[in-house]
Amino acid sequence: MKKAISIILALIMVCGMLTVSATASNAGFEDYVFTDNRGNQVIIPGGAASCATRVVSFTPGNPWTSRADAMNTDDILGAPDRQSNSYGQALTLGAGGVIVLEFDIYIVDGPGLDIYVFEVGTDVEATSVEVSDDLINWIYVGDARGSISGVDMEGKVPADGKYRYVRITDLKTSPSGTWPGADIDAVAGLNIQLIPDPTPPAPSITVSAGTGGSVSGGGTYQAGQTVTLTATPQAGYVFDGWYENGTRVSTNATYTFTASASRNIEARFTQSQETVTVPPSFPNPHSSWASEELGRAFAENLVPPLLGDPNVDLREPISRVEFAGVVVKTFENLSGTSVNPVSGNPFTDTTDIYARMAYDVGLMVGTSANTFAPHTILNRETAATALTRVFKRWHFPGWTFATDGNFTLTYDRPAPFADDANISAWAKDSVYFMAANGIIQGTGNNIFAPRATANDPVGYANATREQALIIALRMVEGLK
Repeated sequence: MKKAISIILALIMVCGMLTVSATASNAGFEDYVFTDNRGNQVIIPGGAASCATRVVSFTPGNPWTSRADAMNTDDILGAPDRQSNSYGQALTLGAGGVIVLEFDIYIVDGPGLDIYVFEVGTDVEATSVEVSDDLINWIYVGDARGSISGVDMEGKVPADGKYRYVRITDLKTSPSGTWPGADIDAVAGLNIQLIPDPTPPAPSITVSAGTGGSVSGGGTYQAGQTVTLTATPQAGYVFDGWYENGTRVSTNATYTFTASASRNIEARFTQSQETVTVPPSFPNPHSSWASEELGRAFAENLVPPLLGDPNVDLREPISRVEFAGVVVKTFENLSGTSVNPVSGNPFTDTTDIYARMAYDVGLMVGTSANTFAPHTILNRETAATALTRVFKRWHFPGWTFATDGNFTLTYDRPAPFADDANISAWAKDSVYFMAANGIIQGTGNNIFAPRATANDPVGYANATREQALIIALRMVEGLK
């Protein structure tokens, strides 16, 4: 069994070997001096800029670790930082686990070793190392062995080869214990070339209008320039939304975004129906853009008592107990049935009837066996997951929280969000199901903002009360 937990850096291998071979300016590249827990100093030419910056994919081995502090894929990114005998700060691959990493530089064949794998722990597991320039064709360049293990690509890759992707596979030399498989703190390129900044083509925004209206704002823009599209319905029609590749990206008639790439966007209109009158009980503070849909949410009886109080500001973040009311109301609307709590209350921190009902029918779970954390602010991936459970509970006969794995959602999965790696594994299917059906969209620039990470500002990824009510309304109107 591993007794994780020191980094044994082979200093003699590193000193004198690590050199940067750069064909572009080295401005901004500074050597990174890493001090291990034995006081030895190791130099990585180029510093953190020479290390992996993004996890493309990760398939844990079997068995994998049960320790949460060894499961975070972010721990393998950037420069090595495991300097003490504390836990964490390294990713356990599991026996036979595979991880694909992306670099913001090219790794090339140069003098000495070209790639280093920083493995931690007293038991040092071997890994195979492959490189690719397109994530399709992979070249095996050697096995990494040793606490800091390097591979030399000489004779294995073309002399002019440049590679941004590295695939690390655990070779099952230690397939059991608390930390099975390799435990990796960082992966660094030792011979690198900087990637020149490309000059992107000027984004072209093509905008079209469906039957019942007109649009303006299309054209060619400079990258970073603000684009404003305007949709104007004809008499007898109302604006339905802006659509891109069949997915609704905005419901605002005036759609503003920053040009970063060419896009083809269509405005859709529907024939006017009877106007929904916002109930008099809707004086709650709210955003002007949300008025119409919030009115429909009130009319559909999707607003639980906690949010129906006129003094509740719907622009504020929504708590778990408030969202429990929303999911129960949504389920009742879809199913045409009423939910009644079973006898007894499993929670010690709330007596709210909607929290108990959401729990009883499997729409939300507690944060422990006897706590619900009612006042904890909800994030976007949790909202997507809870509402997907509403759909499953309504759509799949026999579905329960315990049998969830036996039921498969059928949908055309959209392209990954740019922050796909930040979406928790348990939430990914729900996030993309909701996005595919136009119920929950990204926050702009292909970002979903599933949850806050350590580097995100306060409030990042929080779902607001009015957003929660509107996505519940879209679910009822789009899936019923």
